Amino acid sequence: ALALYPKGSGAILGNRLRSALMLGDNTSATAWGQRAMDAGSTFHSNFAALAMAHANLGQIDKASLYVSKYNERMEQVGRKGGPEKLDGGESPAFVKYYNERYLPEWRKAGLPE
Repeated sequence: ALALYPKGSGAILGNRLRSALMLGDNTSATAWGQRAMDAGSTFHSNFAALAMAHANLGQIDKASLYVSKYNERMEQVGRKGGPEKLDGGESPAFVKYYNERYLPEWRKAGLPE
């Protein structure tokens, strides 16, 4: 996607952010997240992922900033701020990742449940 659209978009850059976060590369995640923010991204998932990556790096002030942005965005779209619940149809590998990595990182960042 970046080869076709080098400037990227919030969606493209946000996907890179979340991919790096899932792979445990928090430094790369924050770099991709900053590019998404520079591109004008307002996706709530990008704010949450950036908060998580910064918290994982021990950058609590930056994590708090993105938690605030996440909460503001969720309020704008009229949704509650917690993580999505698993519906039972997910793969066992995803459930393992979600329970062992995603939720603890979500909580570490101080995102709402």
